[in-house]
Amino acid sequence: MGRREWIRSILLLGALLVLVTVLAQSRRECERPGSSYLPCIEIEKLWRTDPGHPISRRFPSPWKVEQIPGGYVVKDATGQSLAYVYARETKGQADTANILTMDEARRIASNIAKLPDLLKR
Repeated sequence: MGRREWIRSILLLGALLVLVTVLAQSRRECERPGSSYLPCIEIEKLWRTDPGHPISRRFPSPWKVEQIPGGYVVKDATGQSLAYVYARETKGQADTANILTMDEARRIASNIAKLPDLLKR
């Protein structure tokens, strides 16, 4: 191998190391000091245009649950649909279709709608 091939190989390996570092950090929390040999990179900070301002919420609270035919939908404050939870009216129909009952779907949709409040704590 010539000198150019060695340099290309080293640059390629360096680029792959940076990519692996970014991907690894995006999949785990950076708040645990000493948890990794890799440096902690906060991905959200890389995407901010103005570091002085927090990232604006894309799905503003409060989220609400609305009943639809065949289940429930969770919507944000602007009316954007965030999640659909499908169900059947009776236990027998739900068992046959292997999906939730309306009561189970209502409880799950209600818990999804509580997520923005839980993240504030």
